[in-house]
Amino acid sequence: QLAQNAATHDALTGLLNQRGLDQCIVEALARDHASDSCAILCIDLDRFKEINDTTSYQTGNKLLIFVADFLTRLVPEGSLIARFGGDEFLILTRLDEEGARHLALEIVNWANQPQTVDGKVIRFGASIGIAIGDMRDRGFDMLMADANISLSNAKSAGRGQYCVFDEKVKAHNIKTKLLADELRRALEDDEFEPYFQTQHSAADFSI
Repeated sequence: QLAQNAATHDALTGLLNQRGLDQCIVEALARDHASDSCAILCIDLDRFKEINDTTSYQTGNKLLIFVADFLTRLVPEGSLIARFGGDEFLILTRLDEEGARHLALEIVNWANQPQTVDGKVIRFGASIGIAIGDMRDRGFDMLMADANISLSNAKSAGRGQYCVFDEKVKAHNIKTKLLADELRRALEDDEFEPYFQTQHSAADFSI
């Protein structure tokens, strides 16, 4: 029993790890109501590396435990919480979009407040990506990918906020990625021919 628990739970926080979450999802999909809509919240702590660099890894670890305890108390009954290594947490819950937005806002507002951890006042923050869909229809991996896209958008928008997945945003991200790849290939193949226009002094027209 202890070995199984160690294999499915994060040693630091006691939350599910990725293997444990996958196992719970398989069990949930075996139940009739698993086809109902659910929400995934991907949570990334802002400035966590700075905390490790300026305090200590021990303080960073205690912050992770502190956050895990808060999330455990906050989420609705029946929700799953996992730590995916580093400073990333995941919540899988049966909330609708309005409920998921409210939960994300509570987390963001809490994380934006100074917290006392290990006798130190720490400021960090949280960015959250949300994806909502039918687990049986979309599959966990697809919903997780959507939530990660939303998380990236929340970070790009300035961090300390949440973002809900939007198909239009996904299409824009794909287009931008394809363009970036094409530009990189064109540079590697010497397809650009640069021209330079000199700048001259207005006094004597010297370059």
